Parts: sequence; C-alpha cells; structure tokens
Amino acid sequence: MQLLSLSYKPWHWIAVLPDRQDLVILGEPVALEAGRLQASLVATPGLDLTLSRIHAAGSDIRLRGAGWQIGLAELRGALRQAAARLDAQELALELTDLAPDRGLMARLPAATELPDTISNIRIGLELGLNAPLDRHALAAPPQIADIVLREVRLTWGRLEIDATGRLHPDATGHAEGRIELRMRHWRLALEVAVAGGWLHPDIARTWAEVMGGLAPGEADGWLLLPLDFRKGRVSLGPLPLGPAPVLRPLF
Repeated sequence: MQLLSLSYKPWHWIAVLPDRQDLVILGEPVALEAGRLQASLVATPGLDLTLSRIHAAGSDIRLRGAGWQIGLAELRGALRQAAARLDAQELALELTDLAPDRGLMARLPAATELPDTISNIRIGLELGLNAPLDRHALAAPPQIADIVLREVRLTWGRLEIDATGRLHPDATGHAEGRIELRMRHWRLALEVAVAGGWLHPDIARTWAEVMGGLAPGEADGWLLLPLDFRKGRVSLGPLPLGPAPVLRPLF
C-alpha cells in the first residue's frame, strides 16, 4: 500500500491500495481484488488534526470467500464534517452494478426475473458524535449520539427498497427510534430473503400474510413498513425481528 502526502500540505494524505489483498473478516479468509482502490484524507491544520473529509473510490472490485464471490463495478464514498452540526459527520456511499454470488442467483425462482446485478445502492446519513474525530479518537473513541438516515435506496430490476429515519442509543447502548421502510414488489423481496437463507420459508409465509394485510392488492406497488427499535428489540410493524443493534462503542 502506498501512503502519499504533499510536503506543502502535510495534513492531506492519499492511500493507494494494492490490486490484491488477503483479509480476515469475522474469522473468515476473504480475498479482495480491484482494478483501482484508493482514498484520501484531509485534516484541519492544527495540533489536533481534526478530520475534515475522507473520499474513497474503487472500480472492478471482487470479493471471494469460502464458496462465495461478489463483484462490484464501482464504489464511491465520502465522509465529511456536517455543515449544520459541528458534532456530526455526513456519510455518503454509492455502489454501482453489484453482482451477488452466483449461488444466490441460482436459488432464485426463475419467475423473479431479476438481473444479474443490483444496479445501484445509495446510502446517505448523518452521524452524530459526542466528540470530534481527531488524533485523540483512537485513545478515547467518540461515541454515537444519533444516526439520521437521509437516504437508503436499493434498485435491483423490479425490486426497489428505500428507508429514512432516525436512531439513537438508549441507556444500554441499543438502537432506539424508528425507520420508515418502503418496498416495491415486496413479495419479490421475501423470495430473495428466503433464497439467501436470511428468512425461513415458514416465517416468510407469515410475513406475506401480514404484509398483504397492510397493503391488500398492492404486491406490485409501494408498501410502507415501520421498523421500530425499542427496549433493545426491533420489530417490523407487528412482526418481532430480534435484538436491536448496539450503537456503542463506535470502535
């Protein structure tokens, strides 16, 4: 990996990553290959070197694990100080032409008629922190104060999903708040969840009955579903989903 900095601007760093890396993610070896993968970091001049912004970009990315592989045509991401809040960072991420594992595609019913790639995933959020991101952050990691989802959108053929909402940590650090989730062709989303092994077929049938009751006759239209995070649990409308994620610590 190359780490570069300009002599007249030592608070601006550029990282160029190699085209092949071997990682361990959650205990599993993963190979990362990319035609291009680089990032830049700009700090505010001063002794604390407070983060100003980070940009990352990549193309022709491939991730391979034990028995699975996904591809990505292009990645763009940015993190910067929020304009309206000194205690918050704005995060933007966009993935273009994400190719799911072929095993997942083979398990999908032919009637789904989904393309081989997810054309676009966009994430835009505001991350509130109780301390700045600066050179002291590793010794005393900032904690998440709140997360504001401005935009989360997935477009995969006929399937569209988007979400907005706000979360904050409760007294135990679990996420608390509400996210409005919208799905178009929600029955198709259930089929994908079952094919991916993320949802048991019996549970999927129960969900289909409940979701059909919330939007009768609208299987091909938009369905609005509230994700409620309370008392350490998360539910999708009337359906319990399990424990809520922990928002603390950040590192």
